[in-house]
Amino acid sequence: MGNKCDYVLAQELSGVKIWHIGQDQIENEQPLLSLIGTRLLSESSNSDELLSDAILPEKIKIMGVFPNPFNSNIRIKYKIAKPMNVRIELFNLLGGSIECLKVGYQNSGNHYLTYQPVNLTSGCYFIVFSNENGFNCASKVIYLK
Repeated sequence: MGNKCDYVLAQELSGVKIWHIGQDQIENEQPLLSLIGTRLLSESSNSDELLSDAILPEKIKIMGVFPNPFNSNIRIKYKIAKPMNVRIELFNLLGGSIECLKVGYQNSGNHYLTYQPVNLTSGCYFIVFSNENGFNCASKVIYLK
């Protein structure tokens, strides 16, 4: 079988709940996220008209989170397509914010962030990236004490 997008389309599934869109990564690409970002219909359109690049959200791409699972610290590599304000947060499985890892303006290009948890319990968490326009991407991480 191909990727999740192909399966959902082939099975003509509708109303599919996507638990974690970032886990659709295939060869450093996220086809489901790309499909959602480029197949949105404008409010005035009745066709498969694509939104222009000016309306699509700025791109933040998680390039790697390692080691995962981690116990002492974790290194996060990410890429920003153009300069913007970013917010990087750690969330638990219930959607509660545990800690803000970084907030502020960043230039375009590749960036690294090292996180060393303090008083964090073992478990599954999400590192969530967002910008001022509300664009989000996330990566699942597992912390083991």
